[in-house]
Amino acid sequence: MEHASQKEPSALSLTSLPLDVVYEIFSELTPLDLLHICWTSRELRRVMMSKQSVTVWMSARKVRNDVPACRSDVSEPQWAYLLFGPPICQLCGQDAPGRPNLQLTRRVCMSCLAANTIAEYDIPKHFPEVSAEMEIAKYVPSARTALVGFPPREKGLQYWTGDVQDVVSQLTKLHADVEAGKEGAQVALDDYKASRRTVMRDCLKYGAAGELWLRRDTRDRVALIRI
Repeated sequence: MEHASQKEPSALSLTSLPLDVVYEIFSELTPLDLLHICWTSRELRRVMMSKQSVTVWMSARKVRNDVPACRSDVSEPQWAYLLFGPPICQLCGQDAPGRPNLQLTRRVCMSCLAANTIAEYDIPKHFPEVSAEMEIAKYVPSARTALVGFPPREKGLQYWTGDVQDVVSQLTKLHADVEAGKEGAQVALDDYKASRRTVMRDCLKYGAAGELWLRRDTRDRVALIRI
């Protein structure tokens, strides 16, 4: 019979350490190492998903040297999962071969991509409350996709339906506040639009850098396999 003193160290014993010590240890790891830690136990996942751990994830990118930074609306753990996570659809759990979609910040299979994206010209049909002055397409990230086996209309710019819904809801509320003459409403609307423009700039900048990194990383891994 195994004595308690002979047991392997557990996640509980690790998280019983002061957080600054835990973070110091984890700061020497790569993003993939941190993901494995998150998958080890709920307690470790809670620790690594907290806002206090963001510097650990940032350090992990530096440990790996060439990992690009993430954009302002994407968390460090989410970015690490997109770049290093398994090829599994985040929605249905089925295989999702190929690279993740960094513009839409999702790793999904082709079926879920088709079911959860919308073309720009279809936005008014699905969201009749959208007015021309909202200019929704200016504030929602998009990706040029070519969905194999789907109609031709799927082969252009696509928007994640949930992202469109979030922006539509927020803009509808803010425009209503402005029309109602609510104090500070115009400032709030302008601030929101400015924040979304920042997201769009980041999407182009960091999404392109991430795509380049993914292609290079895939090429390097294939080269190693062939050695």
